[in-house]
Amino acid sequence: MKFKITSLFTLIIISLLACKNAPDTQQMEADLNQCDRGKPQAIFSKDLPFVNEYSFEEQKSFTLETVQFDSLKLELVQSGCERLKQEFRFTLPETYENEEAGFWVDKSIWSMNYLIKTYPALMPLSGWVEAIAFQKADFVIGEPLQDEGGTYVLIDKIVQGDETLLKVELSE
Repeated sequence: MKFKITSLFTLIIISLLACKNAPDTQQMEADLNQCDRGKPQAIFSKDLPFVNEYSFEEQKSFTLETVQFDSLKLELVQSGCERLKQEFRFTLPETYENEEAGFWVDKSIWSMNYLIKTYPALMPLSGWVEAIAFQKADFVIGEPLQDEGGTYVLIDKIVQGDETLLKVELSE
């Protein structure tokens, strides 16, 4: 009986800690018009020479920026008031279904580095790329990984017909 009570107590403590460390989804879905920092701003522009197609949409709880480069398509969703969340969705022109997590981490690093090399104003992303590379072995596809500073990175993939959507989510 004592073992069951101790196990139950341990399970409750672990559950409470997991809830405490999980990203605050309610905060992420907040009305951006109510944010002290204001709505997330567009990062790219249709006037940039390396941008072939461009659109920017503002919704109540997020902004969506779609950019077509020569060799890569990006959808950037930004949301959150107190804690900014940026979701980079890269469209890969091939289907990948059975690759290990390390493959997706490498694709994420390559895609983020492509953005940085193409548009040097995105150099601050290099810190995220270094953190992703450093924690490569710890990633599980579709599950957020928290670093020492309390930020989250999530890498996921979705196969859509003859393409794969690679999602890299960065959250403060």
